[in-house]
Amino acid sequence: MTFRRILCLDPDGGYGGSSRSLYYSLSALDRSIIEPEVWSRKSGPMVDLCQGLGIKCRVVPDMPTLSPVPTFSKNLAHYVQ
Repeated sequence: MTFRRILCLDPDGGYGGSSRSLYYSLSALDRSIIEPEVWSRKSGPMVDLCQGLGIKCRVVPDMPTLSPVPTFSKNLAHYVQ
């Protein structure tokens, strides 16, 4: 069996739904074959949650994030045309 290191990126820092999903996924991993590490763009609850699971969590404020559409109004204007 191969041991895997997995990097998980969390742009919310524990404040969004994606962070919640990530936390539940991490808590269900088989740690005997997977070693996860979390990089979070914001300091927040995710750091403490990861520490509680024994998972290394690093805050990386310069981590780039991407949104497909900058604002809801521009997204709406696109679909109205």
